[in-house]
Amino acid sequence: MKEPEAGSILAASKRPCQLHPNNPTVEDYLPPTKHVSWEWRKTKCYAIGVEKPAFRFREIPEIAAKWEISSLSTRNRERRMQEIEDAKRAADWGRHAEVLLEKERQHATQEVERRREEVEQLQKYVEKHEKYKQESSRV
Repeated sequence: MKEPEAGSILAASKRPCQLHPNNPTVEDYLPPTKHVSWEWRKTKCYAIGVEKPAFRFREIPEIAAKWEISSLSTRNRERRMQEIEDAKRAADWGRHAEVLLEKERQHATQEVERRREEVEQLQKYVEKHEKYKQESSRV
């Protein structure tokens, strides 16, 4: 965050290093706001981005705590962000698939147990039927 007395330098769009000797009023182009005040460039600069700012930036901890710093370059940021999102979705789907597989395994185990009990029940019926057949053939 800028210091309260820090200004922002206003430059013509096609010639940002150009000086304005007649100094037209800045308010004609951009009115000052609560947080920003504008001024014309006073000294000639070599190139944009080479000069050091005249004002120091101040960090506010409450705001800085909410920032996330990205180490991704801007060149391939969208593609890499999409890759990260796809990886998250794949991991989520993997967890979901594991849950579904576990439910399927439990269902299969229960089905095997139910079939085993059914076979035991049928064996008891067959034994009873054989017993009745033997008793009825004796009479």
